[in-house]
Amino acid sequence: MTNKIQLKTPEDVRRYVCKVLRTIQESGDDKVIENAGKISQLLGQWIKAYEVQELADIKKRLKTLEEARNV
Repeated sequence: MTNKIQLKTPEDVRRYVCKVLRTIQESGDDKVIENAGKISQLLGQWIKAYEVQELADIKKRLKTLEEARNV
């Protein structure tokens, strides 16, 4: 699990979670099991940040549409 990962979309996060779960199930690697909670918490924070960013983008686009409609 020392490979470099890139998380750009929620789908990337989902795939990574599946990879971690598969590693735990197949190998029972104590280090991965020990760090699973930390990994989960970090991924949860990543998802929250992604949601906030997406919401801000949606609000910006909505404002632009509303302004164009009122012109």
